[in-house]
Amino acid sequence: MAGRALPDRQRFRSDEVRLGYVSGVFGVRGEVRLYLYNPTSRLLWSMEEIVLVGPAGERQPVSFRVRDGAGKRVLGRLGGVGSPEDARSLIGHELVLPKAVLPEVEEGTFYHHQLLGLPVETESGQQLGVLGAIHSTGETDVWEVRGRGETIYIPAVQEEIVQVQPGRCIVVADGGEE
Repeated sequence: MAGRALPDRQRFRSDEVRLGYVSGVFGVRGEVRLYLYNPTSRLLWSMEEIVLVGPAGERQPVSFRVRDGAGKRVLGRLGGVGSPEDARSLIGHELVLPKAVLPEVEEGTFYHHQLLGLPVETESGQQLGVLGAIHSTGETDVWEVRGRGETIYIPAVQEEIVQVQPGRCIVVADGGEE
């Protein structure tokens, strides 16, 4: 039996990355609908095992297969899940992987987990806050910077993002914070 829901900082480990969560049930054979934090990534299509993390922090490694559904829908088949009732019990469970299994990315490309939480400042040194979320809006991601009692949205384009220093900070163009 699952306990009470834990805050994210207690549920997730620093050496893993959250990819999405089970958002619903699909069909009569226990497939699940998935919400992916980065819907353009095809990483899950190459995975054969994933770790599910429940609301109370319970962890369950499971065999895993993913496939495209209609439209933007992503569907998954989890080992040991064979009915809609079994699948329904997993709604809200997060899909995580150890960071160590992530493929290398090319120079100048970053995983979201490398950027989220970094301080954001302008070229002239004005502190804007921290990168709180990355919104995939199609062709250009939008970075949500939280700080100073307000939220600022900055398009992730070369003209706005001056420098990214993973583990240190993000520098944006002066005037990009308006």
